[in-house]
Formats: sequence, structure tokens, C-alpha cells
Amino acid sequence: MAEITSLRQGGWRYLVPNGLTALNLTFGSAACFLSVSGNYYSAGWFILLAVCFDRLDGASARALGATSRFGVEFDSLADLVSFGIAPAVLVFATLSNDSALAFGGGWRQVLLFATCAFYVLCCAFRLARFNVFAGADGNSIYFGLPSPASASTVTAGLMTMLKYGGAGGGWRADANLLGGLSLGAELRAWFPVVLAVVGLLMISTLRVPKMHPGKSAKGIYLGVNMVAIYVCVLLRVFPEYLAFMAVQVIVVSFCFHYFWGTAGGLNAGTVWQALSIRADPADAADSAPEARASK
Repeated sequence: MAEITSLRQGGWRYLVPNGLTALNLTFGSAACFLSVSGNYYSAGWFILLAVCFDRLDGASARALGATSRFGVEFDSLADLVSFGIAPAVLVFATLSNDSALAFGGGWRQVLLFATCAFYVLCCAFRLARFNVFAGADGNSIYFGLPSPASASTVTAGLMTMLKYGGAGGGWRADANLLGGLSLGAELRAWFPVVLAVVGLLMISTLRVPKMHPGKSAKGIYLGVNMVAIYVCVLLRVFPEYLAFMAVQVIVVSFCFHYFWGTAGGLNAGTVWQALSIRADPADAADSAPEARASK
């Protein structure tokens, strides 16, 4: 039986990463509320803000020595809301209320709902599979597009279409990196296809390399862009740049998957394999409330 850690015994350390996870969940919830109320552009920024905070909770847990099973489960639940449900609600609310499109009723709205629900299911399967096979892929690779990258692709892509389609609702500081580019409503009509494809990438066995800033040219490029991403999200500017970075992750992953020699030798656990793995009785005993207090 694990000893319950009190605040005086160092339990305060666990408040930091779990507090950041709670902020992630709060931002995702706020994005849902804003989408329903029709404030789509602000909802998108809250999702992207949740993506930024998602990177901080794991880093703080490792730095403080405060990793735990509770933190893993809490993080997965927050990710499902912020990177699964919130982007789907944003897409559904935006397209179904767009007067230039035909998703406001009838079979088209049903199809839009089904696509958004499919994306949420893919995100849930992706997170559950990650928890089942945690550690199997080592420290260098993900199998399937991670949910934060998926949410960034969907959200930044939709915001870019809104911004250059005359329906962005941005603020004056948000200049146009793409100049006078005009994206018509007919492109937004195809966005459910993008949502479905991203959902499939999440549950696929696509080998996505884990990229970290460093002293190499690749590491410096990544570090500079990570700083730029945080600046753009905090200042609420340039969703087109964020969309470009998200698509770049997908392109790099496909190149790594198909053309990198060592990638083919890595065994991926599929969703279907994860469904059939039985729970270890020892794990059930460890999941008792008194055993989950320490990270």
C-alpha cells in the first residue's frame, strides 16, 4: 500500500502539473462555451492556448519529480475535452451557422454531426491507445498523430479560412501574413473532410517523431518556432502561421514514416490490439484510492 503524501511531505509539487492540466481543461471548456455562443475566433484561440499549456504540465511534472498515475489519467481526460470535443464543437457550430453554406439543416447537418462525432471518437481511441501502450514506443516516436497536433491542425486551419474568408472576427493587431488572399465559402464546405482525415491520422499507425529543441540546426529551428508559436497564441495573431506549423508536422511525419530507414522497424500497437488487452489484476489492486496518492 502506497503512503499518502501530504502537502507538508512534498505533496505541493503535485499541485503544479495538475493545476496546469486543470487550466488546459478550463480553456477547452471555455472554447466549447464560446463556440455555442457564436464567438468562433476566440474559441479557436482558447483551444490553441490549451495546446500550449498541455506541453507545460508534463514538463513541470518531470522537473518536480511529480509524475503519477492520477496525473496521466487527468491529463487524458483534459485532452479529450480540449483536443477532441472542443475542436469538434467549434467546427460544428461554425459550419452549421454559416449562412453561405448548407449545413444548417437536413442531411448535410446530420453528415456534419457524424463527422464531428467521428473526430471525437478518434481522439478518445487515440488517448486510450496511448495509455495502454505507454512506454512501448520509447522516447523518440509517437504512433498516430498526437491529439494536440490534431487539434492545432483543425483549429488553426479553420481560423485561417475564417480570417481570409471575411468571417474571422479578428482584431486590428492581427495582420495578414498572406496579404490579400481570399478563401471562398466553397473551401469551408470541404472542411469536414479535413476533420475526418485528421481523425483517421490519430488512430493510424503513422510514425510521428518526437521533436525537441537543441543545439543542432534542426533543434534551433524547432526552438525558434516553438517560441514564435507561444507568442502568436498569447497575442492572438497569425493563425495562418500556426496552421502552417501544424501541417508541417504532418508532412514531416509522413516523410519519416515512409522514407526514414529506422522507422519501419518500430512496432506499432493498433487500436484493435489495444481493445483486446486484458487488465492486469495487479493494476486493479494498485488503482485503489490509497495507492493513487503518490505520483
